[in-house]
Amino acid sequence: MWSVVSLTDASAFAWITDGRDVPALDDAGSPDWNGNIVAHCIPRIFEAYCKIFHPIHEDASIHDHAITWDEERRGNPATFENEPGKKALAGILIDSVFVRQGGGIEAEPETRLLWRTAAERYGLVFHPEFNDNSFRKAFATGSWPRHLLGPTEGTLDRRTCEALIDVLKPFSEKQTIFFRFSDYLMNDLPHLYAGNLNEASSFLTKSHFGGTPESWWPEDRNWCVHTDWDLTFTLVGGSRVVVDACLDHPMLECLEVKPETRIDYRADRINLPKSPPVDTSSKTDHTKREFYNSKM
Repeated sequence: MWSVVSLTDASAFAWITDGRDVPALDDAGSPDWNGNIVAHCIPRIFEAYCKIFHPIHEDASIHDHAITWDEERRGNPATFENEPGKKALAGILIDSVFVRQGGGIEAEPETRLLWRTAAERYGLVFHPEFNDNSFRKAFATGSWPRHLLGPTEGTLDRRTCEALIDVLKPFSEKQTIFFRFSDYLMNDLPHLYAGNLNEASSFLTKSHFGGTPESWWPEDRNWCVHTDWDLTFTLVGGSRVVVDACLDHPMLECLEVKPETRIDYRADRINLPKSPPVDTSSKTDHTKREFYNSKM
């Protein structure tokens, strides 16, 4: 039986909303935009922070590593538009300025391509502000190679979530865990829930959630996990030992970050020092950026 219960009293979440930095109301389309940082998601109260990269996998059945996702879509439009489950992908391919397959990936562990390895493969510097947009330098057309799957955006996959649960168990025994979902994703459904730590991954199997919580934390607030709906990595804040346990876990690909570390799509100023402002010709991308800034 599912032990998670919804909460009407939102006060358990107040320490996060009150403790996070408030982003400046800058125009994300401006070259002078200061971007979003870790402290816009998790309060600056923790001893340490890290980001966990959502997995990338390689599809061994695709032998042509030069073909891209947008090229496959153009070559097989009927396949993407008519097969069950692929209409959403077709829409993404039409509207997006940076195309990849990222939804619903649950590939075998041996197919995983570490972000660090991918960065080295494409001649990029792997550093705390590295993100999926860092690959723009390597993927000049704006589309990822067809043989790469993921990373997922806005949710942890099951294996990564369960690995993180294992890391956090020693630091939250017998405590109630709070789970909070994004305003954007839940609409009129309850946003705040309580349960045990093992339930964090169970939200993946519930159709009206469709992913892991945006924020989750224990009663004693010893740690906090945040997966923003617009990002391909998850942030963790906690004590030094909590973050070290994340960094040391073989299933989690992590980098240590600071509250000031940028996390937005223009964060990587090493690989993309002249990264342009958002392309407002893409309605999907522009709308997402506006909502993201308004909710942070």
